[in-house]
Amino acid sequence: MIWSIDNTIGRNVIGLLFWLGWAIVLISIFLISHFDLFGLRQVYLNLKGKTYTFPEFRTPLLYRFVRHSIMLGFIIAFWATPDMSVGHLLFALATTIYIIIALQPEERDLVVFHARCIYGI
Repeated sequence: MIWSIDNTIGRNVIGLLFWLGWAIVLISIFLISHFDLFGLRQVYLNLKGKTYTFPEFRTPLLYRFVRHSIMLGFIIAFWATPDMSVGHLLFALATTIYIIIALQPEERDLVVFHARCIYGI
């Protein structure tokens, strides 16, 4: 065991942070179009014989303050635990490192995509 919080208030605060992280993830995916994110809109439009159009760029609610709020929610949820075992620590570290690495090419792709949309490049 890496850490274990025995204090009831401490455990409840950490538990609240855990659920806050998952709430951020859930809210964030609906803010940027849940159906588009998971490919459901693309399939629906294809079945209807309609052409796919990219959603309009927006920064609603959380996205006004945090660029990658889905990833922030995951990181909060993965680290907020009153009982951190070695296995959970390995999982939290691995997923955090994965998120940090995966955001680099995503950022580059977004810059290129939005430059093309804005400037017609």
